[in-house]
Amino acid sequence: MPLKKMKESILKMSHNFRRKICIVLTTRGNYAKMKSTLLRIQENSELELQVILSGALATEGYTQYKLILEKLGIYNIHIVEYLINGASTKGDMLESGALATGAIGKSLMMLSPDIVVVIADRYEALSVAFAATCLNIPIAHLEGGEVSGSIDERIRHAITKLSHLHFVSNTYAARRVFKLGEKKESIYIVGNPSIDLIRNCDTGAVDVLFDYQKDNGEGFVDYNEKYLVVSQHSVVSELTDTARQINETMKVVKSLALPTVWMLPNPDAGCGEIESALFRFAENSNPGNIVFYKSMPFELYALLLSNSLCLIGNSSSGIRECEYLGVPVVNIGSRQNGRERGENVVDVNYDAEKIEEAVRKQIQHGFYQTNYIYGRGDAAENISRILASTEIILNKEIRY
Repeated sequence: MPLKKMKESILKMSHNFRRKICIVLTTRGNYAKMKSTLLRIQENSELELQVILSGALATEGYTQYKLILEKLGIYNIHIVEYLINGASTKGDMLESGALATGAIGKSLMMLSPDIVVVIADRYEALSVAFAATCLNIPIAHLEGGEVSGSIDERIRHAITKLSHLHFVSNTYAARRVFKLGEKKESIYIVGNPSIDLIRNCDTGAVDVLFDYQKDNGEGFVDYNEKYLVVSQHSVVSELTDTARQINETMKVVKSLALPTVWMLPNPDAGCGEIESALFRFAENSNPGNIVFYKSMPFELYALLLSNSLCLIGNSSSGIRECEYLGVPVVNIGSRQNGRERGENVVDVNYDAEKIEEAVRKQIQHGFYQTNYIYGRGDAAENISRILASTEIILNKEIRY
């Protein structure tokens, strides 16, 4: 039997059993994206779900995520630690990425999944993809083919070339993955699974935000009043400018003097500098109408956004989830450069005067109509079905 045919038959034999699907979650954003997919895989009789809880979600400040998963009936959870000093410098991020490859790789060897789902474009996602490649485990990649700034852009396309299934958000992303040499039959336009959760969220009852603030917030905001949300992360390729970038945003928040919910940054190089600046800002300015959160369950975050005046910063939630919700967004800097966006997004540079002008215009405009750029809320159902039914040949060949 020819080698290629033999490999195909081995993969088809494994389809007679429950396929083991391993999903690696490392950030609050990962969980938000994957919750609906986790539940769909858990419900699918042809699939067996494995979860590796790692990165920030394996640290002391995020212990609630294991409990959250268990409340969903997900118990096949494996904790893997790799973060060095919160990966807050380039060196720490480099060491953390190296440790992630080895530590997550060992878990993959033990779990022996049929497919590993790799999420998006963070540095540790590349570590997961590299470990799976070395172990001959096929990879399904979420959010390939998108465009953005920072090192995410390079990492995302590198993972695409290591992956066997591509779950993309829209036709634009599908075309880019195809142009990277991937076979058309391996590319699936499913939308973004975070939209699944928003579709089913109750975006009216703000009482739960007060309850969550009581136990998890640093500061206070009255959610019955009009408020802003800020979510600004470090840009790893612009670390020497991190302090100036966050200072421009702090000037705007101080000048506007509106109640503000400030989400702390992801654990990337530069995050420590941002957090230190924010804590000094809170201490010196003594604002009585700002609350800081390390993290927030996604359904609450969607509720928070949907009742806000405007989201300010450089979070992808401004591009994806806010487009679906119609929330006005002022996107700052290069982090989301090139990503498909709706009319709800106004782009500005790190200039306090221009940021404030844009925020005031967005508040005056109010909510926008959605164009469903990132899907209509049925991604998880499609992903689960494809994972259960699609045959995968491990060795890839470039299409052209």
